[in-house]
Amino acid sequence: MLGLGGIFRYAECLGCGSLQLDAVPEDLSVYYPSNYYSFIPLQPSNLLKRILKSLRMRLFLGLGLDAIAPRYGFWLKKT
Repeated sequence: MLGLGGIFRYAECLGCGSLQLDAVPEDLSVYYPSNYYSFIPLQPSNLLKRILKSLRMRLFLGLGLDAIAPRYGFWLKKT
């Protein structure tokens, strides 16, 4: 993601297909700088946006409308 390069080995779960590092580097700080997206506080959505998100989710899960699927819709369908 940061273009640092490197070679890593991954282990894959045969049950679900998830991946994880086979050997985690001792120092991960180079891969997670202070401006890494997970360190930025979440900005809560306003009321209208929350209503629209809820409606989209209900339509996606209830009717299976892939055209309006959230980014994580593929995983939601699996669960």
